[in-house]
Amino acid sequence: MARWRTEAGFTLVELLVVMVLLGIISATVAMLTLQATRAYADLLERRDNRHYARLTLERVAREVRQATAVGLASGRLDVTTTDRGAINIFRDGATSTVRIGGTGQPAEGTILAQNVTALTFNIENGSQPSWVEVNLTDGVGLKYRTKVWRRKGIFYPS
Repeated sequence: MARWRTEAGFTLVELLVVMVLLGIISATVAMLTLQATRAYADLLERRDNRHYARLTLERVAREVRQATAVGLASGRLDVTTTDRGAINIFRDGATSTVRIGGTGQPAEGTILAQNVTALTFNIENGSQPSWVEVNLTDGVGLKYRTKVWRRKGIFYPS
């Protein structure tokens, strides 16, 4: 019997305790890694949405600034320019995209932004509106807004 007590080693109970503890630690590390990965993916999506929303608002402001006439029809912004003719800016509800279409462009329009849940336009009433406001809401609920003012027949962004 003395021979058994002098040999080094671990008992079955000790090995099981270590395995359970390592399993708990591994599961915790895996959960933290998964949460960090999801947070990073969400951050990238928000960054991309913010980038494309900003570009969309800048493009709309540029088109409105170059406009000779601006109007609203069925939730889309109709803009007439001297160099490009009539164009319209609208949200395609089927694909949640903001598109610009019109003269010289495909019938479905060029995509300006994706994952857009709302796009609204407000125009000051009158035959010669002095401002156009654009409101855009992206897929994660962030809202963007720009207002383009007209001065002496020319629109300027605010």
